[in-house]
Amino acid sequence: MQIGINLYKALIRPHREYGIPVWANINDKDLHKLEDVQLTVIKSIIGAKRHSSSAAVEVVRGICPVGICKRDLCCCEYIRIVSSGESHPLVENG
Repeated sequence: MQIGINLYKALIRPHREYGIPVWANINDKDLHKLEDVQLTVIKSIIGAKRHSSSAAVEVVRGICPVGICKRDLCCCEYIRIVSSGESHPLVENG
């Protein structure tokens, strides 16, 4: 079970997170679809029942929900852009 979780964290999650600055403005319906896919994969890896609590599965396995992960990564990207000062092309010049 732990090998499956580690593979998910090492191979699948980075691909999803890499493009977050591009797809971060998706609507709630599409975000819910991503969360459903993540939960289905995690539940199948750990052998949980389909009706198992999604929050419990994420907490027990140390998987951050997609919405929270998206928010955190977008905040980090914003801070990186703003802290680069005038040298970043997305920073508005006075």
